[in-house]
Amino acid sequence: GCRAALAAGAIRPLVALLRMGSSKELAPAAHALARLSVHAEGRERALAAGCLAPLVRLQSADAADAKSNAAALLAQLVGERDGGERITQVGSVPAIVGLLSSEAIEDRTHAAEALAELALDGDFSCGGIADAGAVEPLVQL
Repeated sequence: GCRAALAAGAIRPLVALLRMGSSKELAPAAHALARLSVHAEGRERALAAGCLAPLVRLQSADAADAKSNAAALLAQLVGERDGGERITQVGSVPAIVGLLSSEAIEDRTHAAEALAELALDGDFSCGGIADAGAVEPLVQL
């Protein structure tokens, strides 16, 4: 299962696929990474492997499944130690806010969860979330 995949070092190759994989590989790689990141060890390893920048790029990809899995993973990573700070440093907040307007309810839910975690994080203010344009889409949810 997941623990065996983590022990085998599956995180780094998955992050590499997010960086350089073909459009067909993005959704499965993001899905596998999200599944492995259910565990704290997986989230820590994903952050250490530099997954945030590729996840932000996925938000502008054409693959809806890849976007949805990236949104789920971003929501999970915000709550990790320094996760909120790292997410804001790589410019993920506008991408997360953009997901609030997605047609997929799962994407909107993951985005709202991530923004709620950021607001609670303390390192990123509610004003910063508002400045990123989140208020109107959140109200419309």
